[in-house]
Amino acid sequence: MRRGWRRGQSNNVDVWDAFHADDAARLPPNEPVADSREAIRKSVGELMSLPGLSIDCKPIEIEIARNGGLGYLYRAYGLAWDDGGKRSTDKGKKVEIWKEPPNGHWKCVVDTWSSDLSLATPPG
Repeated sequence: MRRGWRRGQSNNVDVWDAFHADDAARLPPNEPVADSREAIRKSVGELMSLPGLSIDCKPIEIEIARNGGLGYLYRAYGLAWDDGGKRSTDKGKKVEIWKEPPNGHWKCVVDTWSSDLSLATPPG
């Protein structure tokens, strides 16, 4: 499972895609569930296309089931990107569920996160 930690340091969609299982689901905030390879690649690609994107993820806890084969990872994340001449940021928490298939290469089957930042109050 350790190899997936470096994924956040790459802006290559293929690198991110390689860590997802064929039946993975990605549950990003403010977007529909991405539950196909094509939808996951689109979701990752949209994130990677943010100008000046930087991602910082720090593992908090990793747990693997006693019988192996299934584990989870949660971590803190930080994002920053250029948004129309100003720097935008987000920070929050992330949960990933990983499965070890018979070939022994851990794959992420569920990937979800949420922001720690408050939603802006709509004008009104």
